[in-house]
Amino acid sequence: MTYQHRVIRPAQLYLAGLLFVLPLLSPSGATHAAPTPASAPGRSAAIIAENKLPGTTAWQVTPGLGSERHEIEGFAGATSVNRGGAIDFFVNTIAPSFHIDVYRTGWYGGLGARLMRSLGSFKGMRQAPCSAGTKVIPLVCAWKRTYRLRVPATWLSGVYLAKLTMDPYKRTNGWPGHLFQSYIIFVVRDDSGSSALLFQTSVNTYQAYNHWGGQSLYKLTDASGKVLQPRDYVVSFDRPYDRGLGVGDYFYWEYPMVRWLERNGYDVSYSTDADLDATSPALLARHRAWLMAGHGEYWTEAMRDHLEGALARGLSLGFFSGNEIYLRVRYLSDRNGPRRVITCYKDTDLDPNVGHHNELATVKWRDTVIGRPEQLLIGQMSDSWFNPPSFALRPINTNLWPYAGTGLHNGDSLPGIVGYEYDRVFDNMPKPKGLIILAASPVVNVDGTRSVSNVTLYTASSGARVFAAGTIQWAWGLENLDLVAGLDAWTHHHIASPALQRLSANILDNFVGKR
Repeated sequence: MTYQHRVIRPAQLYLAGLLFVLPLLSPSGATHAAPTPASAPGRSAAIIAENKLPGTTAWQVTPGLGSERHEIEGFAGATSVNRGGAIDFFVNTIAPSFHIDVYRTGWYGGLGARLMRSLGSFKGMRQAPCSAGTKVIPLVCAWKRTYRLRVPATWLSGVYLAKLTMDPYKRTNGWPGHLFQSYIIFVVRDDSGSSALLFQTSVNTYQAYNHWGGQSLYKLTDASGKVLQPRDYVVSFDRPYDRGLGVGDYFYWEYPMVRWLERNGYDVSYSTDADLDATSPALLARHRAWLMAGHGEYWTEAMRDHLEGALARGLSLGFFSGNEIYLRVRYLSDRNGPRRVITCYKDTDLDPNVGHHNELATVKWRDTVIGRPEQLLIGQMSDSWFNPPSFALRPINTNLWPYAGTGLHNGDSLPGIVGYEYDRVFDNMPKPKGLIILAASPVVNVDGTRSVSNVTLYTASSGARVFAAGTIQWAWGLENLDLVAGLDAWTHHHIASPALQRLSANILDNFVGKR
């Protein structure tokens, strides 16, 4: 079918405020005026009140002072902590002293975070060298604990940053007197809560791409393609993240959606991959929908089993992401407890468990030794990737309810949304019954092959719905971003679209209105 092509740029779209008062066609065919965020289903007075509190830009790293040569760095002893619990910080620095400020990320009037606590000054320490890793033995930093944060039970669930900043000191031993900064990232959970939405951060994928200390699940090459560091089969959480000045990939793919969710007052709490692996069905049953954004490539069997079980019991799933549930991994334990080491061979020719203990194989979910292609759950699966620039999202079937109030028509295009990894529906693979394709966006992948990125939706037998965006950059269409520290091009984007915001809101409002 051929459509007239119409490019929809953010400046040409309907005003966002007008979009939220236009009539909305519900899945049942009834129409109603979309309520304001404070009164809409699935909104939270606590989240709205929290984001009205004074925010600050001081949470951002000062331009030019991001620690890149181990001047100051650290990690947390767990990826998350429950409200009222405690979490340990481990810091390595060349400075005689430093201080820690803890922030909760969100909207906060557009400033992006709120100062929760200043922890004062600590004596600096050059921590002991980390253990030498091999392809099958993780590099682990057995550092001395710097501080144990006891999280007040009054703190809301959220994604938190502990910002590390050197205190002033004289130039000594050739070191410049700059006050370098970095982050430790952690999630505060609410295990006893029952928020409408549960947002999951993809810490397994952060760690898989982490090259800190010379160990990663990816080889490291220079501009000429020369391999500087080969690929390993294990990685540990007991070390800092080298990307995002210590936050891993959070700023790149997830933070824009967190800002948007909280800006709109959604009733949301937060968790990590490790929490889904460890969770119980009762905990997932407290929520109406589970969400992820960006790039969640590495999943354990327990993670997938728990999510599929929750879907069967009525939990809707929102994959505002791409290349998700692509590789099966296993957690191992270390000195800080379980779920601190990830192992993944990726290749059936390399994994020694293949053919002997297939239940332990850490390869692609679609490989025959596992036989659970991700499309069975998501409705689509990873096809490939490409180098920038990004491609435009091309909506189809715009007469259906997810597009109500967006102003989009078949043949329109939303620039910059599809990138840089993408998914599509594989017709030669089993797929969920009643799968609907909401977008078919032409792309050219890294091999020069023409393909397509899909947006999909289906209703499970439980009545819950599963949405999949088919691109890791979907959240870029929800919130523009300009982090003053620079970081890299992935923290500077200006493609937020009222149409995509409305489409996303329609999906979430349907999720939370299912019960």
